[in-house]
Amino acid sequence: MTVKDEVLAAMGGVPDLTSLIPASFRARFHLAEPMQYGMVCRDFPEKIARLEALGAGPFVHGKVGQPGWREHGVARRVRNEVALGYCTNQQIELLGPGTNTEHYAEKIPADGGFALHHVGIAQLGLAASRRAFAEAGIEAVVELGLKMGPLYSMEVAYFDTRDELGFYVELLEFRSFGRHVPLGEGLISVIGRLQRRLRRQRAAGNPR
Repeated sequence: MTVKDEVLAAMGGVPDLTSLIPASFRARFHLAEPMQYGMVCRDFPEKIARLEALGAGPFVHGKVGQPGWREHGVARRVRNEVALGYCTNQQIELLGPGTNTEHYAEKIPADGGFALHHVGIAQLGLAASRRAFAEAGIEAVVELGLKMGPLYSMEVAYFDTRDELGFYVELLEFRSFGRHVPLGEGLISVIGRLQRRLRRQRAAGNPR
């Protein structure tokens, strides 16, 4: 088995990212190539250690606020545990149950394993995609984001494609001075390596 095969098996046997969204569905909504497995789980340290031992990552891990969160049009203050890493140039996002939302918790397996919650796609034109999904009767169940003038903005929307695909589609748009600038593997891996070193030092009883 390849590293990717072993990682996908460890995540519950999820299919390869390239096969999760049919080409006809992507063409219908003018979607870019998928770039992210959105997995839900608990026990993050154990899950991260397991995936990194198989060759994925390193993972960036933390508990963060979810700015601008609106769920079915209602603003909420949501916080969640999140980890990001890569396997063969495909991003893996781990998400916990979160606070003040059931969006992720309802999908987390009772046996403590992983479950595929969404597939993430990074592309420009979120407003147009929102209109196209709405015309097809597909709801944007969660939207969030932040803006810092022209310097940086992030918009995210989860569309309820579960009836057709079995999971949500998450569209992510990152802008800096009008350009689409998603977070790249290089930056996430650098931060992940630093965090992994700190985790190992703490485990060995060395605080430095």
